[in-house]
Amino acid sequence: MKTKRTLQAIVPSLLIPLLVPLGALAAPSITSMSNSALTNGQVVTISGSGFGTKSTVAPQFWDTVENQTAYSSLANGATVPTGSGKPWESQCTWDGGACVKYSTTASEQRGLSTATYRATTTTQGLLEGRRITGTNKIYVSWWWKPASNPVTGDHSSKFLRLSNNADVTNKTFSWTQMQDYIYRTDQGYCQNGAAHWANWNGNVNQWNFHEVWIDGATRTYTIKINGKATANNVSWSSCTAFNFDYVWMIGWDGGGNSPPAITSWLDDIYVDNTLSRVMICDNANFSSATKCEMQIPTTTWTDGQVQVKVNQGGFPTNSTAYLYVLDANGSPSASKQITFGTGDGGGTATIAPPSGLKVVN
Repeated sequence: MKTKRTLQAIVPSLLIPLLVPLGALAAPSITSMSNSALTNGQVVTISGSGFGTKSTVAPQFWDTVENQTAYSSLANGATVPTGSGKPWESQCTWDGGACVKYSTTASEQRGLSTATYRATTTTQGLLEGRRITGTNKIYVSWWWKPASNPVTGDHSSKFLRLSNNADVTNKTFSWTQMQDYIYRTDQGYCQNGAAHWANWNGNVNQWNFHEVWIDGATRTYTIKINGKATANNVSWSSCTAFNFDYVWMIGWDGGGNSPPAITSWLDDIYVDNTLSRVMICDNANFSSATKCEMQIPTTTWTDGQVQVKVNQGGFPTNSTAYLYVLDANGSPSASKQITFGTGDGGGTATIAPPSGLKVVN
């Protein structure tokens, strides 16, 4: 017979699982896909559990360069237009405002891309100003290719600056070639009074996948280059939390003592206010992946179903890759193997009838 004291100890433990949301008990799980042979532009439905919800299904911003209607009439080598009604507010402010060009040169493209941003031999290869709807999280990824090593020399040059839209210059995140930090002018460095030191370790003359995400609830941030963290859950808890809802600059912003003037390319910029996302990567183990392509949520994101538009990116046709769904905490599902097929758009192929045939008796 259970004593009263024993029952008092048991009952709370029985109630705890009832008080924890079911979605918090497990990582996302994929049970099926509408198709595992994918083509670029195809819409695919992913079914499973633990995906969570996403209030705005589409990402806050997705810039493949060629998907921007503001650039539809640009010639190869034209200056990228900025300002009202354009994807970006400005560019290269400290170097004449015209250093980022629109490139359709085939040899400069990545995978299926037909256009990319290019900045030639400049300390200011950057785009500036993109606002998003603010939450306590921000996720930014992009592909970047430098023609020379950005680390050499005694300078401090930025790949990314994020800030608070209401106080752009006083509440910031910066990532340079040698360090990263969150800073408030009223409180100083938020990483226990100092910057976090880590060199850029990407590959020169190759496309590199950059990722940055900041969590204002836990006051941590992470930076990855080609799937490997250079800053992993770095705490910025010594400052009062604030939201990041403004991409101040992205690309190459030379600064400090004699920054190098480099040629660089920039493509496939993805910005969202949640860590929920779908990615296709080159490894069946997410932590071992070195190359990932962002997939674009379309009209559906529920706890059990997500629809995405396929982005093949740099994966070759007929290659095998692995799809992941990540929840709002950034936790990935187990992988689902896929194959990239031929074609673009995922529609049914129409075969033309033969012509020029004759009957031979």
